[in-house]
Order: sequence, then structure tokens, then C-alpha cells
Amino acid sequence: MLDRMRHVGFAEVELFQLVSAKQASDNLAAIEQQAMQLVASGDPLLREQALTILHDEAYHQAKAGIMQPIDQLYSMMSVRTHAAVNQAEKQAWRLRWVFIALGLMLAFLLWQLKRRELAILGAPVTELYQHIIALGLGNFNTEIGTPKGKENTVLGWLAQTQRRLYHLDQSRLSVQQRLAHLAHYDLLTGLPNRILLAEQLQQSMQVAKQNDALLVVAFVDLDGFKAVNDRYGHEFGDEILKVVSARLLAVIGDKNILARISGDEFVFLINTYTKRQESQAMLQQALNTLACPVNVSGIQVQLSASIGVSFYPQLQDIAPEQLLRQADQAMYAAKQAGKNRLSLFDAEADQQYSWCAEKC
Repeated sequence: MLDRMRHVGFAEVELFQLVSAKQASDNLAAIEQQAMQLVASGDPLLREQALTILHDEAYHQAKAGIMQPIDQLYSMMSVRTHAAVNQAEKQAWRLRWVFIALGLMLAFLLWQLKRRELAILGAPVTELYQHIIALGLGNFNTEIGTPKGKENTVLGWLAQTQRRLYHLDQSRLSVQQRLAHLAHYDLLTGLPNRILLAEQLQQSMQVAKQNDALLVVAFVDLDGFKAVNDRYGHEFGDEILKVVSARLLAVIGDKNILARISGDEFVFLINTYTKRQESQAMLQQALNTLACPVNVSGIQVQLSASIGVSFYPQLQDIAPEQLLRQADQAMYAAKQAGKNRLSLFDAEADQQYSWCAEKC
């Protein structure tokens, strides 16, 4: 039993008190056993002697000898327990302070981590995510604001990326528009080319048919331009074509369409008249203008033009290519008739009528 008590933490001095109590208990038991033997003898004198034994000082000292070590043991245990409680309380407070210190340290580390995160990212993660999503969706027009001092952060990098993507997108749109312009406009004169003319001719024919209006298609071919081009060179010939384009534009006005479909061939669509006779004055003016001399870099050349004209609508509906072919056919008739003249294609009679340009 003493070994088990040592194992659970009783001190030797405490165990000594138990041993002393045990010895006192053994002494008391011996006294009581002696008294019981005297009583058991049946002799009245011995019984009196037994009572004397149970009430004398030795018996009371034996009883006290049992309680004193036990009281002392309880006192020692109380002191030890109180000391252990105090020690546990002190340990608990130390643990509390350690926990508080660790908590403060953790909060400081989190704060430092947040500061470092903001120093690296430049903005909260949710804001960066929204900017990345916007860029991923192709929204390059919305500028990403970068506060001063945040240029070298992820936010600053996103802002730079947005600006680069914006400029690249603007360049792409510019190139796209440039390519679209090159695909539909003549590079030298800036006039619509054959591709755009086909679209405009089809649209003009639809409008004329829906509004019961007149569409005049004129096919212009310069007379003698090849000889001028061969004599003075292509650069000189290009300047001639620019002058011719400007003259034709001045004649037909902004409401009508002028296109260059090949080297010295032009087509214009006139939709400002209601009767064929009304268009003849403009056509004659175009013919006369082209018959006037052209002066480029001090060199004056004399040109003329053959113009073929067809009209729409006709008794039978025709395709845009056929209408343009009629004007082309009338132009060749003008050349065969002597050039420098205007030829009208009569779809009903399938024949041409022509007249020459007036002198400048």
C-alpha cells in the first residue's frame, strides 16, 4: 500500500505519519485486547482493573497517538495540494500569457503578410480577378487605375498589359479598316474599286426598282491614255488619272457614285434624275471635261474619252453584271464610231445612239 502511495506522489514524511499512526493504533489495540482479556476472566477485581486500563493516561495517549499523525498527514496533504494548485494556477497564467503572446505574434504576422500581399499585388485579390476577367473577355477600353507607388505591383502590370492590349487592339482595328479600305477602294485615286462598285450597283438597282426611279450607268474609257503612259511614264500617267478623277467627281457631284475599275476605265452611277433626257446634260459635260487638255508638271496632253451609257429599270429585269456589260458595250460602240463621244445603249431596240464631245 505504501508503494502505491509513493507511486501516486505521497512524500516520505507523509508516509512516516501513516507509519506512526499505525504504530499508535497497534499500541491502542494491545491495550484494548489486554482489557478485554481481564474482563473475560470474570473476576470483579480484574474487571475493575480493565476499566482502569481503559481510562488511564496511557490509553488516552495511545488514542491521541493515532490522530496526531493523521492530522499531521492531512495538514501536509493540504499544504501540498495548495502548493500544487498554486503551481497549476501559475502555470495556467504562464500558458495564458504565452497564448496571448502567440496570438499577438500571429496577428502581427498576418498583418505583415497582408501588407506584403498588398505590396506585391497592389490591390485585393477580388479586384485583380475582376480586371483579369474583363481583359479575358476582350474589354481593353476600360483603363485600370494604378495608385501612385503601385506601378511595380501585379495591379501595375495589369494596367500596363491593358494599355498594351488597347493599343494592339486599336492597331488591329486600324489595320482591319485599312485592309477593308484597300479591298474596296482604289489606292491611287481613292475611288471605289470594282468590288465596291458591284455592291453599290446592286444596291442602287434595288433602290431604283423600289422607288420607280432612274439609274444611269456610264462606262468611261480614256482615249489615247496608253500612248501618254508609254511616252511619259507611269508616274506621269498616275497624275493624269488623279486629274481625270477629280474632274469627273466635280461633274457628277456628291450624291452620285464614281468608281475606277481598271487602269483608265471608270464607271459612275447617276441616280439624281427621273428621265433619261435629263441625264444627257451631265453626261455631255463629263465628255467635254475629259476632252479638255490636262497640264501636269508643265506638260500638257490632250485626251478624250469614250463613254457608254445604259439605264435601269428596263422592260425585263436584268442582273447588275448585265447592266454594266450593256454600258461597256455602248462604250465600245463609241470607240468604233470614232472615239471622243458618248453612246447610249437602247435595251428595247438593242442598239446604240452616240454623239461627240464639244470643243473646249
